[in-house]
Amino acid sequence: MRLLVTGGRAYANRTVLGNLLDMLHWGFPELVIGCGYDPKSEKYQGADQLAFEWAKARKVPGRAFPADWAGRGKAAGPERNQRMLERFRPERVLAFPTPGAENRGTKDMMRRAIAAGVKVDEVTL
Repeated sequence: MRLLVTGGRAYANRTVLGNLLDMLHWGFPELVIGCGYDPKSEKYQGADQLAFEWAKARKVPGRAFPADWAGRGKAAGPERNQRMLERFRPERVLAFPTPGAENRGTKDMMRRAIAAGVKVDEVTL
């Protein structure tokens, strides 16, 4: 199963995210993770980074889709979200919005996925 993980940049609940991914991996041994993480950035990237690190630690295939913030400005996030849908073609989206934050990028990804007919599960822990 191709699972796209999206979430707030400040999302930090490694335990909740890891436990959910562990359960999904148990049910779907062929799991592949996609996320908007940028491995070249030193900035903490929340749920996307946690998902990428989880995949790496468990030797689960993971694909990162960094946004071109420097070249595209504010358009980079929505463009990256659309690129993830078109190139990764997820079968499911797991969204981890940061509690108490605006979560514009996460909400954008969720809207796009729903419009594309992809099942979206929002985790509010």
